[in-house]
Amino acid sequence: VNELFKARMSVMTTAPSAVTGCSGSIFATQDGITYCVTDWDNGTSDDQTSACNSYNTKPCASSDSTVNLYIDVNGDKKPNKLTTSANQPKDIYTAQIYNQKVVPFGAAAQGVMYDKRVETASAE
Repeated sequence: VNELFKARMSVMTTAPSAVTGCSGSIFATQDGITYCVTDWDNGTSDDQTSACNSYNTKPCASSDSTVNLYIDVNGDKKPNKLTTSANQPKDIYTAQIYNQKVVPFGAAAQGVMYDKRVETASAE
């Protein structure tokens, strides 16, 4: 994981993680974003059922429902809270890594990324 990220991202360093419970490879980029990679499975194959396959049908994790990337957009600065609502985003987002792409994981992260916030009706 270390070599993969260093080859593709500028000025990576190891860093402490503000992500509670993060127990994986932790990196920080020059712009202050911190990444925590957990539950990594780097097995690659052209078998569509294998993890991290070249068809991008399975995430590089032990299960399709596992978060394997936490992104803290402002590093150790507060609030250091996981985004659980697209309407009230915080500073930590979840994603899954596939062979050739990274996608937001969960409704909250997808809502922020794709601007799918739920509009609330105003009282008249």
